[in-house]
Amino acid sequence: MKITAPIKEADVSIVGPSFEELKYRIDKTEVREMYERLIISTIDTSKSDYVHPAFIEFIKQMNKNDADFLNEFKGIDSLPMITLVDRVKN
Repeated sequence: MKITAPIKEADVSIVGPSFEELKYRIDKTEVREMYERLIISTIDTSKSDYVHPAFIEFIKQMNKNDADFLNEFKGIDSLPMITLVDRVKN
C-alpha cells in the first residue's frame, strides 16, 4: 500500500490492538494484510478519517474465505443495493 497523502501520527487506539492481533494471525496472509492496511490508513491523512476502531473486531472475526470475499470489492466505487429487472412483456 502506497501512501500518497501527507502522513500524521498514528492512532494508538487502532495501531496497538492491531499489532496485538497480528501476533496471532502471522500465518493468515489475507487477514494479516487487512490489519497492515488498517494500520497504514491511520497515518494516511486522506484515509484516517474513515478508520474506526471497530474495524479491528471485524477483521478479528474473519477467516481466509471472508477476507478473500471482501477483497473482491476492492476498487469498486459503488455497489447497487438492489437490482431491478423488468419482466413486463409488451
